[in-house]
Amino acid sequence: MTRLGFAVNLDACCDHRDCMTACMRKNDAFPGAHFIETFTAMDASGDIEEPGTYFIPIMCQHCGNPSCVPACPHSVLRKRSDGLVVMDSTDPCVQCAETPCLDACPYDAIEFDRKTHRAGKCDGCADLVDAGGVPECVPNCFLGAIAFGDMEDEASIVSQVVEQYGPAAFRLKPETGNDPSVRYLLTRRPWKDMEGLYSPAWEDPEGKR
Repeated sequence: MTRLGFAVNLDACCDHRDCMTACMRKNDAFPGAHFIETFTAMDASGDIEEPGTYFIPIMCQHCGNPSCVPACPHSVLRKRSDGLVVMDSTDPCVQCAETPCLDACPYDAIEFDRKTHRAGKCDGCADLVDAGGVPECVPNCFLGAIAFGDMEDEASIVSQVVEQYGPAAFRLKPETGNDPSVRYLLTRRPWKDMEGLYSPAWEDPEGKR
C-alpha cells in the first residue's frame, strides 16, 4: 500500500524559507497563513559553546490516523488512498460556528481565514503528485533538505534516507497516536519535538486556535 510522506533534513535546513515562499505562491494562501512554516527550535540551556538551536519546517503531517478528518462535521477533510490528507470544497466551512478541525490537529497545521470563514492547509500538492510531480516545497529548497516519496517503498528516497538516519529520524508528537508521515532527520542537535518553537513570520492572530 502506498504511503506518501516527507523526510526533512534538519541538519541541512538553514531557515532560508524558500519552501514557505514556494508554498504560498503555489496555493495563493490567504494573508497570515503558512501551509508550511519554518520555526526555530530555541535552545533553552543558554550554552553558547554547545547551542541546541535548529530550524524545523512544519506542515500537515499527513497522518496515518488523522484526528482532523473525523473532527470535521462536513467531511471537508479526506485521507486519500496514497496517504495524503486533502481538503475538498471548503464551502461547508461557513456552516461551522467553531473550528473543530483546527482544535483536533496537534501540530497547528490547519489555518483559518476569518474573513471567508474557510480553513486551509498543506495538501501535499496533490494536483502536482497526480500529474507525476512532487510537492512545490521539494524542488524549491535550495539545499535539497526536503525529500518526498512512498514511505512503504524500500527503494524510495524517503525510505532510504530514513533508514540511513535510523534512530535520528523523528516524528512530531508520536504520543498522540496520529502516526505522522513526516520524518525529521537530526543528528547535530538534541531533538526538542515541538517545544520552544519560535517563528518571526507574521500570522493572523485569529488564524490558529
